Amino acid sequence: MEKRDTNWLIEQLNGTEYSHVDDYITGDDKIRFKHNCGFIFSCTPRALLNNEAVCPVCYHSKNQTTESIQEKINRIYNNEYKLLEANAKFKLRSEE
Repeated sequence: MEKRDTNWLIEQLNGTEYSHVDDYITGDDKIRFKHNCGFIFSCTPRALLNNEAVCPVCYHSKNQTTESIQEKINRIYNNEYKLLEANAKFKLRSEE
């Protein structure tokens, strides 16, 4: 049987929109993942690899208004970014 460890998880995530933040424990222990939008969230590796878990920001943003997306960005990034464009992906600008 194949050894499942952090290196195994890295191989499984290769070519996806996600990377791991925490080391792999087991398939059923929640760890943090980072989506390519930059949002970090927790779920089990099994759920993510079986497409049962997705980035909560991007998934839930499909039916949101520009204002509600900006409010969420403000909460996450402490008002450091302004939403410039909201299509399939977001464009942000640093307010510094």
